[in-house]
Amino acid sequence: MLTNKSLIFWLLLFVVNNGKAQYDKPYVDSLENELKNNKYDSVKIRCLIKIGMYYAGENPTKAKDYFVKAYNYNVPYSKIEQGYKTIAAAGLARIYTALNDSVNDTKWTIISIQHAAKTGYAAGIDNAYEHAATHYLNFGKYDSAIYYNQQMVNLWDSLKQPEKTAAGYFGMANIFQSLHQYDKAVFYLKRIIKVNKIDENGKDPYLISIYSVLAEIYLQQSKYDSVVFYCNKAIPIAYYETYYQGAIDLLAAKATALTYLKKYNEGLPTAKEGYTLAKQNNYLSLLPKLCQSIATAFVHKHLKDSAIFYGKEAETILTQSTAATPQDWASIYALWAEVYEQFGEYKLAFEYQKKQIETTQKIKDDAIAQTTARSEVQFETNKKEQTIVELNKITVQQQKINWLITIGFVLAIIAGLFAYRSYRSKRKAALILEQSNKEKEVFLKEIHHRVKNNLQIISSLLYMQFKDNKDEKMMAQLKQAQERIKSMALVHNKLYEKQDVVNVYLKEYIADLAAGILSSNTPSGKQITLNIEESETINLSLDTSVSLGLMLNELITNSCKYAFENKEKGQINISITKHSDGYQLIVKDDGSGSPQGFDKKNSLGVRLVKNLARQLNGKANFENNNGTVVTILFAEAA
Repeated sequence: MLTNKSLIFWLLLFVVNNGKAQYDKPYVDSLENELKNNKYDSVKIRCLIKIGMYYAGENPTKAKDYFVKAYNYNVPYSKIEQGYKTIAAAGLARIYTALNDSVNDTKWTIISIQHAAKTGYAAGIDNAYEHAATHYLNFGKYDSAIYYNQQMVNLWDSLKQPEKTAAGYFGMANIFQSLHQYDKAVFYLKRIIKVNKIDENGKDPYLISIYSVLAEIYLQQSKYDSVVFYCNKAIPIAYYETYYQGAIDLLAAKATALTYLKKYNEGLPTAKEGYTLAKQNNYLSLLPKLCQSIATAFVHKHLKDSAIFYGKEAETILTQSTAATPQDWASIYALWAEVYEQFGEYKLAFEYQKKQIETTQKIKDDAIAQTTARSEVQFETNKKEQTIVELNKITVQQQKINWLITIGFVLAIIAGLFAYRSYRSKRKAALILEQSNKEKEVFLKEIHHRVKNNLQIISSLLYMQFKDNKDEKMMAQLKQAQERIKSMALVHNKLYEKQDVVNVYLKEYIADLAAGILSSNTPSGKQITLNIEESETINLSLDTSVSLGLMLNELITNSCKYAFENKEKGQINISITKHSDGYQLIVKDDGSGSPQGFDKKNSLGVRLVKNLARQLNGKANFENNNGTVVTILFAEAA
């Protein structure tokens, strides 16, 4: 199924062009010939852009060269030519997205937006805003993504081109789908039907993409009956339009939904239909998923040989694929575990279940690393955008100041001269003070950045140490040390990201810290939720935040490991209250409680919590009350 705005956008292009490629090879050859022989610069820049679009999918590096030539082509300044430069810049941004070069992606996204502001060429503005929305969505900046997407919708609305407005509606649906605001996503999808006056029971090709995304949304919500409903509506249209790739996607989604509904008698022929169609059209990317659906159905029909045959085919395709993801392998391992468990081969089932758990853990670790890297790139993006905003503000302020000086000079030349000199003196002092403050802020941010990076390096070294260590006790100790280091690194990361480089917003810090601890320590098969209550907004210093982070790391980790051994679900509640003489932090779980005398034992975790509480002029109290309750009274570090 489609999973991002770019895929939705290109699917929409398929619909608009009735399933035909925008450019074919003979046409591209004619463009190359036109580029070589035509003497008009405006024609040449259009040829360069169109050739770049052709190569964008199959050879991004080659496409990049054409877009660079188009952007750098020396053409007379006009709004139309600015539009061509806008399209070339947006094309380069898309290419760098495909090449996973986030720095250049950000650079060319901003350049395309700047050119879009100078042109009245609708296609150029659309290209810039469409990619800007995709770019900011990929970086989790949903407000900016919505803004540029809405600008694109407004553009085509004003030009009364509903088919192109539909691309904007698809984008809005995708943004709200990413935010898990599914009702809004469905609203925009159905708005396409209304604006374009589409018969929902007809065979309009728009319905393929609309129903495909609706099916995906309901699959994410585990509303499997709705998935089957929309797949059934879209599949005949895909066949009618001979859009076999779309039909295969829909059949795979329907087979998955039927598998979850345990309707194996319906799911098996659906998966086989998609399997046959994928083989006939050499569309291999969804074959593993279809093979898994077929194998699962055969497992529940107690046909061992057939289940193993399709399971092995799925595994073979993934082995040969260069695009196989860890999630794909985790799914295959889960399939084998189910197959061998169903047929009583418990040793093999255990082996594959272990592989699935290891792969899932690696996915979690990689996700944490990617989040850290994405945060750094996002900071660089924010910094560049802030520079543009500040330059605009300075220009406006300077204009106001010049106007006031002129009026004062006319009213009284002597008083004006005195005021001008006084103003210049104050302005100079203010600039010196402002520059000094900025330098100090940058210096503090750099310190936090370097401390965070050094802590992450130490954490990575510990991971490498316990990854290859066979001593389980030593591995547990090293991993616990790594979690403590991560809690300290998170404080510096928070200060690095925010405008306030001195104070940490406590609730946000605890939420991010706890999320990381839960993702690493929640036992397989358990579901542990977290609830944070804060009586009022609390900001704490660096030292106090680090101490609290270390204490919370110990307490939450301890709850994950021991509190819910006899329960599938559990909850950890954290409440923060401000008092006249300090603060009170309560960490409570609804687990089995701590052993008698637990807080008297000389374990490292207990000693660490009590010592850190004393350092904050407070104390820690452990008790059992329908679970373990730890109350920590503390004050700000001196």
